[in-house]
Amino acid sequence: MTEAQIEELFFEKITRFMPSLGQSFNAAAFRSVWLIHGLKEYFRSVRDLNRYFNNLIFSLPNIIGDVNLFDFLVLDAIKTFDTAAYNRMYGHMIEVFRKGIWQSTSLDTGFVSTYEQETTRALLDFLFVRQHSDDGDGNVKRLRDRDYFERYFALNSSKREVANEHLVHFFMKDTDKGIVLATALRTGKIVELLEKLADEDLAGSFILENRNIFRDFADFWKSRPDPIDIDSGALIVRAYFNLIRFFKDKHKATNAAIAELSLEKDKADRIGFMFKHFLVKDNDLLNLPDEVFRYIELYSDRLNENLLQYIKGHSNSEFFRISGDSANWIDNFFLIDLVEGDHESYLREFGERIYPKIIWFIVVNNLFEFKDGMPDRLIREDIKFFFPSDMLTEVLRVIKDTETGHLREKELKEIKFFAYLMSQ
Repeated sequence: MTEAQIEELFFEKITRFMPSLGQSFNAAAFRSVWLIHGLKEYFRSVRDLNRYFNNLIFSLPNIIGDVNLFDFLVLDAIKTFDTAAYNRMYGHMIEVFRKGIWQSTSLDTGFVSTYEQETTRALLDFLFVRQHSDDGDGNVKRLRDRDYFERYFALNSSKREVANEHLVHFFMKDTDKGIVLATALRTGKIVELLEKLADEDLAGSFILENRNIFRDFADFWKSRPDPIDIDSGALIVRAYFNLIRFFKDKHKATNAAIAELSLEKDKADRIGFMFKHFLVKDNDLLNLPDEVFRYIELYSDRLNENLLQYIKGHSNSEFFRISGDSANWIDNFFLIDLVEGDHESYLREFGERIYPKIIWFIVVNNLFEFKDGMPDRLIREDIKFFFPSDMLTEVLRVIKDTETGHLREKELKEIKFFAYLMSQ
C-alpha cells in the first residue's frame, strides 16, 4: 500500500472507532501528529494498522475521559511499535515524579534526545515538550503532568477484574458464545475474560453440556485478525482447552475439542493451524487438562500427520506470503514446522525464492537475539537448521547484492549485520 492509502485507512478506522466510545475526535488536528510529528513512520502495512487498533480496542475504552486523548493515542503507538522505549520511558517517569525532589532528572529535550529510534524520539518530543494545538482537550490531563501520568499506565500495573456479566453470560445455556466474546472484545474486557476462562480453578464454578462450544469458540477467532503476538495466541488456545474442565464427561469433551481442530490440506486456516501447532508442538505453554495429554499420547501420530499434511499443502502460498509485508509470528511457526517436518519441501520452496525479504524474515525471527530493540547476538547453532552450508553461500551472496529499495532501511541494516557477523 502507498503511504497515502495507509493514511486514509488509519483515519477511516479511527474516526469510525471514536464515536463507538461516545468520544468526539478532531481528525484534522490529529493529522499534524501523523504528518509533522512522524506518527505515520510506524505504519507501513495493513498489519501495522491491525496491531495498533487491536491494542487500542483493549486499552482505550477503560481509560477514555481520564487522560488526554492525543497523548494516549501516541503513547499506545509507542507501546505497540517500540516496547523497549515504552518500558524505559515509564521507569524514567517514575524516577522523575517520585524522586525528582532530590534527583537532577527532568522530562525535557535532553531526556527525549537519549532515545535512538527516530520516530519514537519525535513522538516523545510531542508528548513532553510540545503544546497541543486543538485536540478538544487543550493541554490538560497530559502524560507529562504529575497528577495524571500514572493513569496512562494503570492498565499495565494492575490486573483488572473482568465484568461478571460477561463471564456469567458465557456459561448461560442458550447464549451465543460468539456474541459474548465480541462484546467483551468491544468493551475492552476480552483479555480478562480469556484469563478467567483459562483458569483451571474456575472449573468447579460452572458446568457446560453442549460440546458445540468448541466450534463456536474456534469459529469466532477464525473470523478475527491474527492475534498480535505469541502470548495473546497462547492465551486464546489455553482458554479453549480449559473449557474441557467444565464438562462432566471430559473424555467426550476432549474428543470434540480435538476434532474441531482437524485441518484440511487444501483449505487455508491460519487460526486453526495456530491451535493445532500449540497442541502438537508447544503444549507446554497451555496447562492442558490431563485428558488432553492422554489424547495426545494415544493419537500423536494422527495429530502430527494432520499438521504435516496441512503444512505440505500450503508451503507454496506461505512462502509467497513471507516474501511480502503481511507475515507475522504465525507464519514463523509455519516456517519452523515446515523445516522440522518436511525439510525437503522447505529447501525446495526457499531455493526457488531466495529473496531478501524472506532471508530477513528468517534471520530476524530466528537467528538474532535482541537487546533494547537491536540485534545483539547471532544464534549460530541454529544457522544450519535454516541455511544448510551450500544454501548459506547463496544467502550471503544475495545479501551482498541487496541494495536500498529492496528492503526498508532498518531491514537492510539487519541482514547486512547478519552477513557481517558471519564473516567474523
